[in-house]
Amino acid sequence: MEFSHRFVDATEKERVFIVGDIHGKLSLLKHTLDQVNFDIDNDLLIGVGDLIDRGPESAETLCFYSQHDWFLSVIGNHEWMLNKAFLVWDKIELNKEEQRYKPHWLRNGGDWAEDFSYSKLKDMADIIHSMPCVITCKVQSGKTIGISHAQPHSLDWKEMQNWRGDLMDNPRWIWGRTRIKGEPEGEISNVDMTFHGHTRSDDMLSVSNSHFLDTASVNDYNGGFILYEVNSGSTFKGLTQIDFCNIEETTQ
Repeated sequence: MEFSHRFVDATEKERVFIVGDIHGKLSLLKHTLDQVNFDIDNDLLIGVGDLIDRGPESAETLCFYSQHDWFLSVIGNHEWMLNKAFLVWDKIELNKEEQRYKPHWLRNGGDWAEDFSYSKLKDMADIIHSMPCVITCKVQSGKTIGISHAQPHSLDWKEMQNWRGDLMDNPRWIWGRTRIKGEPEGEISNVDMTFHGHTRSDDMLSVSNSHFLDTASVNDYNGGFILYEVNSGSTFKGLTQIDFCNIEETTQ
């Protein structure tokens, strides 16, 4: 897959929410959006990738994303693993590197895919191919924000916008865990704020103008989502997956 950047003009949106790694928890995401009275006509939701795996609704989450223009997302490492596995799903003769693709994904949360036909998996791989690696978004408040899965390439956001090549030729943006540790700790230039996931944390973590939101992956992927609203700078933390499931059980 080629590394790709998408510019989004969200200046006409009242609110722009950033959400961390979803990991197949679509019902919990919908509940969290209901809690902030999300307005599909006037608001925008942007994910940091890893829509799939680990949770109970991976295919549903990916399809939901593809069906709503108010829901955008960059690709995460779990979407990348699906793409790699699908390339060799029905291939008979595999080289040594290709032999790793499918079992690596299945071991890391992709086992749900074994219940789906090849044609359904192709549909999901096609969705992933349409996802950008990086989003730069202009919002109503005048701020410009950047979104990539794990971290930026460097301290200059323009590198993320202009870089070209195979998306794994420069894997820091999708696998890296150095920026969240403050390595480097300086401000990212040519953007007001950047948002990422990939590394679990109990609360939103910030390093200068970079913010990390993978809160729903704590406690064995049973945490709650934090929504960061860019125009106001406000945050909302929803129910954990466990609390949400308990409520669902009592209302049935």
